[in-house]
Amino acid sequence: MLINNLNTISEIQGDTDYISVPFCKESILNKKKIISLIPVIMIMAAIFIFSAQNGVQSSHMSDGISDKISDMGFTGNITFIVRKSAHFIIYALLGFFTLLHLECYRLKKSGKILISLLICFLYAASDEFHQLFISGRSGQFSDVILDTLGSLSGIIVMLCVGFLYKKRR
Repeated sequence: MLINNLNTISEIQGDTDYISVPFCKESILNKKKIISLIPVIMIMAAIFIFSAQNGVQSSHMSDGISDKISDMGFTGNITFIVRKSAHFIIYALLGFFTLLHLECYRLKKSGKILISLLICFLYAASDEFHQLFISGRSGQFSDVILDTLGSLSGIIVMLCVGFLYKKRR
């Protein structure tokens, strides 16, 4: 009966794709899920690639950045600060984009936050574990904590962005 009514409405309006209309919203949502997952995967890939570098390659990269900062007049143990800042920043990005991706799902806000943080924590732990098998590298639990704090800061920034976005609307 409902289909017949839809057929009648469809014929009156000249629309033959009436069945696809309910799926439009889901199709858009699926595209958002895929698009929002791309930065998460790219950041995870970048983390994996950086972690796969041996100790010499990793030191060379961070020393190069440290030298440029030293040239600007900063002194002290800049290499340590550069390395730890890189951890914090890349995981902040991971936290931000993981929560952004989870916004496409129908979950409570607290669930999205906890899942985002858990994903980032587990990835940080697996990253440090991965480094145990790389020559000249060592996995450190303190880096897992730093990475998780970076993720948490990215999640907080995403929450603030979301709040401001909703407030503007």
